[in-house]
Amino acid sequence: MPANRPTISIVAAMAENRVIGKDGRLPWRLPDEMKHFVRLTTGHTVVMGRKTFESIASKPLPNRRNIILTRNTNYTAPGTAAPNNNPPHIETAASIPDAIAKADNSDEVFICGGEQAYQDAMPLADNLYLTLVHASPDGDAHFPTFDDSDWNLTDQTRHDPDDRHEYAFTFHRYERIR
Repeated sequence: MPANRPTISIVAAMAENRVIGKDGRLPWRLPDEMKHFVRLTTGHTVVMGRKTFESIASKPLPNRRNIILTRNTNYTAPGTAAPNNNPPHIETAASIPDAIAKADNSDEVFICGGEQAYQDAMPLADNLYLTLVHASPDGDAHFPTFDDSDWNLTDQTRHDPDDRHEYAFTFHRYERIR
């Protein structure tokens, strides 16, 4: 990995029981949390696993460079061959290090799921943008554990439940302690 690599940021929403998904979907609907995700990632490179990509209707996220993790060298997703390489288009990578190498001209790369991508990216991450959803739903995908002593909490903002948000949630921003 080059010394001038981009900033690696993990962005995720997890429940208090570390659940991040169930049956390929989010176990909640939190519009302001989704707006937060869009605000953070727009204009940057996003990296996600193939299952996560397919769970969002197999469409590239607009106004972002999309890199899909897959070990299938023949994987072709809709949007892979965009005309004149105009965004949004999709690139593939075999691993987190491969995706980061492909994004070497990016200032910040956001890892946005799923469970295995988060696990693989955690040792390389510089920032965690972690939304804690104050609920404990059933799920089959979980956010990996991490050592709090490796991270400095730099910001947190709570959002209470309301008519559009069934659960309270808190945005957290952590920076790795170097």
